[in-house]
Amino acid sequence: MSEASWRAILKTALDGVTNIGVVNDYARYANELTDMETLYKTTISGKGQIRGWNIGLESIATEDTVIGKRTRRTLTFKIRGYLSLDDSAATEKTMSALAEDVLDALDDNTTLHAQTAHAGRAQLTTMEHRTFAGVLCHYVEITQKVAEVRTAAA
Repeated sequence: MSEASWRAILKTALDGVTNIGVVNDYARYANELTDMETLYKTTISGKGQIRGWNIGLESIATEDTVIGKRTRRTLTFKIRGYLSLDDSAATEKTMSALAEDVLDALDDNTTLHAQTAHAGRAQLTTMEHRTFAGVLCHYVEITQKVAEVRTAAA
């Protein structure tokens, strides 16, 4: 399966999370802060905020298997999430819940797990605060590995 196909499966899983905000299947960037904010801004409960996610390929590892001329290719995707920090609205709790919902969506995705030789469980690797598009945000990183066994051409 191609990297683009895996990425599409991941995006579909994230799109199914309630109130996730904007989901991009690649890391969107812009030269101007206002343009950058627009790429990740959404309205939830009548309030505009940065609430967005993107999916990026972090690495590809290939190893030989013990069976014939086969190789195992493992792709690691990094999923990044951003949420405007608003202490009065307890947005840290919101981001924690969203991160858990994303983990559940990935772990429960039957298409993802049926198509891979081994899809490890999604892992939350980072949860911290960062300035994003000129706004202080909650930031999370989630990794998802997928693997496929490939047969070498004769």
